[in-house]
Amino acid sequence: MKKTIFLWKHVMVAILFLGALLPPLFMSNRASGDTAPWPIKTRRDAYTLVAMPGKDGRSVDVYLNVDFHSPKSLQKYVKALKKQLSDLATSSKENIPVMITFSHPLSVRDARALTGACQVDVSEFLVVGHEDGKRENRGWGIHLRSIDDMTEEEIMAPEPMGPNMGDLIPSGIMVLKGIVATGQGLQCLHQSPDVYLVDTMALEASNLLEAQYPDQISGKELNITLESPFWSLDW
Repeated sequence: MKKTIFLWKHVMVAILFLGALLPPLFMSNRASGDTAPWPIKTRRDAYTLVAMPGKDGRSVDVYLNVDFHSPKSLQKYVKALKKQLSDLATSSKENIPVMITFSHPLSVRDARALTGACQVDVSEFLVVGHEDGKRENRGWGIHLRSIDDMTEEEIMAPEPMGPNMGDLIPSGIMVLKGIVATGQGLQCLHQSPDVYLVDTMALEASNLLEAQYPDQISGKELNITLESPFWSLDW
């Protein structure tokens, strides 16, 4: 089986809390020499995908493009993914990579209960919160490990937001990345009122590449970069 990695769109090291999102990655900068991106034909118009050879020569970088700042574009993407999830939930597919965005910040206890019930092996997660005493200043940070590898106190501990700013007080977990064991697990996530979006685009992108560029990706590692719409939600 080809090794596939899917990444956060905004690159972090360990835990980094910011008051605003970093600029999106500019995909054309990843091209080297005269290498042009490979357009990927998708089954829906709610998103676009593009791929290009990795700089190391041993991988392929894949990027998802969705305008999450547009409510119309966001809803089209959510609708497309619900259809994709419905198809996968009734299939025999196993070990499905997902990015789960909650409708609101979840407590550590509730997040653990949900991932346990839905058979999600969490590899990374994102916490959101606000600057101490300044509700209008939002912040977020990524933990590059499972929620089971940290205590609740560690996850919810205040963190400095930056120069001339106060501490960020975490509200809860907003995004999870990991592997869902079965289609039943996807259905479990879909039925949860706490879940806003179950993004299975990493699998979709991998399948489309296999079909459209089999020779170009043969023996290569796929690095698939996804983005969560959590910043567009009310928290």
